[in-house]
Amino acid sequence: LRALENLTFDKEKREIEFIKNIPEVAKVVAAIRYLIIYTNEIISYPIGGKRYRFGKFKIMIDLFTNDIRLYNLSYLRDGYWKPSQHPHINGEGKPCWGNMAETIALLFSEREYSALVTVIIEFLKSVDTSDAAGKYVDRWPVYEEGEGA
Repeated sequence: LRALENLTFDKEKREIEFIKNIPEVAKVVAAIRYLIIYTNEIISYPIGGKRYRFGKFKIMIDLFTNDIRLYNLSYLRDGYWKPSQHPHINGEGKPCWGNMAETIALLFSEREYSALVTVIIEFLKSVDTSDAAGKYVDRWPVYEEGEGA
């Protein structure tokens, strides 16, 4: 109930407006239990001279449990997990945050939802190719400069 009540405060309303203005965000839905964000196509930062098309995502933030799930709406691939939503997200949408875990937890606890979504999008654009899961990045399509994203 606390999470639902929180969404009635001005701060949360402002946070949702800020989220809507993030360039990678296509749509925001504030439901009773979830804050749901749909992204435009996510293109990776350069990785070994290439950029990858990770696709469009549905970000589900559970306001009751602090659980975050990231679902790829475009490209499921067999990576470290079979299937994988992203090199660092298993088939059930559970991300392996790595060194971002503390930041994610802090932003959640402070109800800084726009900063949280910004960090999640940065996570989606990034891959650590030095770990076992990141080595599978080449399973996603390569983005060619000039292609529409």
